[in-house]
Amino acid sequence: MSELLRFDRDDFRVWLTPIQEECDYILTSNHRRFPSEIGSIKRIHPSDFYERLTNP
Repeated sequence: MSELLRFDRDDFRVWLTPIQEECDYILTSNHRRFPSEIGSIKRIHPSDFYERLTNP
C-alpha cells in the first residue's frame, strides 16, 4: 500500500473496498489521480472493462 502514499489521501478511501475484497480491478477514467495498480489490483478504464466483457 505504500504506492498510495504518492497519491491524494482522499483517494485512499476509494481503494479500501477493492483491497479488502481482493478485487482484480478498480474501474475509473481518472488515470491521472489513480496509480495503474496497487498490489494485484489493476486500474482499468470502464470502456476497456466493457470491451473485455463483450469480447472474451
